[in-house]
Amino acid sequence: MSKPILEVSDLKKTYETSGTKALNGVTLSFFPGELISLLGENAAGKTTLMKAIVGIEKPDSGSMLLKGEPYSPSNPSQALKMGIGMVPQNLRVIDRLTVLENLLIARKANKLKRTAKSYREYIETLIGRYQLQLPLDREVGTLSLAERQRVEILRLLQNSPDILIFDEPTALISENEKAELFETFNKLKGEGKSIVFITHKLREAYSVSDRIYLIRSGVIVGSFRKDEISVEGLYDLMAGEESPGSSVRSSLSEEVVLKVEKICVESSVEGSDAVRDVSFEARKGELIAITGVAGNGQEELQEGLFGVRKVISGRILLGGIDVTNLPPHRLRRLGVASLPSDRDKLASCRGSSIRDNLVIQRVLSGGWVVSGREMDNYARELLSKYGVVFGSIGDPVFTLSGGNLQKLLLAREISSEP
Repeated sequence: MSKPILEVSDLKKTYETSGTKALNGVTLSFFPGELISLLGENAAGKTTLMKAIVGIEKPDSGSMLLKGEPYSPSNPSQALKMGIGMVPQNLRVIDRLTVLENLLIARKANKLKRTAKSYREYIETLIGRYQLQLPLDREVGTLSLAERQRVEILRLLQNSPDILIFDEPTALISENEKAELFETFNKLKGEGKSIVFITHKLREAYSVSDRIYLIRSGVIVGSFRKDEISVEGLYDLMAGEESPGSSVRSSLSEEVVLKVEKICVESSVEGSDAVRDVSFEARKGELIAITGVAGNGQEELQEGLFGVRKVISGRILLGGIDVTNLPPHRLRRLGVASLPSDRDKLASCRGSSIRDNLVIQRVLSGGWVVSGREMDNYARELLSKYGVVFGSIGDPVFTLSGGNLQKLLLAREISSEP
């Protein structure tokens, strides 16, 4: 068997302000030509571990060896120069720049000698080799999420990394786009690169991985090849409980709290509907799932229900009251909360602190006049209640992993008692 590219030994990390032990003696290895999945529930420690590997977080103790030599990067740029790069869940592309301009600012110094023409040809070669089709002269802000993700992948590939880390890359892309991404994984593996797939989606991890590391509460609880464990066994280890399917459904109330009657929701394209003739009822204590391939009206439906997008026809009844096209602030006063799929742009203020993102809704709603200390205590209480792993409540919210950001936003919405 070949030697590992990277060896991680007994990494530990505790956030002193919150007292959260994010990593508790993590040990694992990365081999060339292998795809490993780091599998765990939200806030299990997956992202913290990878941030330590690329120099975003500094571990309290433990060691790393890269090709047999001590490895301790101080930042992601240094890690990339040494051959390790990460496609983060919160993409770092600049919307107002073109694809090519985004790539230009991310290349290493040794690529600067290329002429504009030869650099473009080099990028086009990478696009063809890995089937990462992209319009190089389009502004990134006009691209789909999957295309923006490809820009991030190319940012790494142009610097010839040995290890590529993907943090929850399938969270918001369609099934077809997932298949294309996994095909890219296979091409990279075939070239001897080590691929790390961070996910909480067990079946996806099982289907594409050569090896799976299970992490729970900052501890690696198992390492398996697919022929060593079943999907059901992974469920049990991942959650520390029986696999789903055995629970008994509770009885539902007959009280209808939300009734949607044949609504049509406007599209961004003039003269067309994004949602047409949708009807359903939601009863007290009931969970309703609305599913479908991404881009088929789910987001527009949510925006129509929450007053962000115009409902052209039909009615929305909340407790028997017609609330069609009421603005969000009035719906909130009536007990409606909403959590958009785009957490970064629509649900949080990335540059503001963790505390401010938690309390802003209560402050803006009026009638909540408290001291800074009371705000701090309120934020810490919510963060603790919902198990959010964080450093300090004053840290920018973008320092949270995707799973922890989701918990924070859920805590904020539920705390309003919708």
